[in-house]
Amino acid sequence: MKSYGYVLFYSTSAALRTEKVAKILNIPVKLVSVPRQLGSDCGVCIQFDTAYEEGIRELLESKRIEYSRIHI
Repeated sequence: MKSYGYVLFYSTSAALRTEKVAKILNIPVKLVSVPRQLGSDCGVCIQFDTAYEEGIRELLESKRIEYSRIHI
């Protein structure tokens, strides 16, 4: 069974940029509404399989994308 993590962002543009770069790097992600229990500054987040957590963290750091937090 897959488990998912979420990247929460301060802005929708950061979420969209992360989705675009992740897909270029073949990291499977999905742009979704923020789950109610997590809350967020913007209404969308990136959902990813936790197997790709390290790749997601490296992407965010290397591209200097601002995000609120990663929830696993």
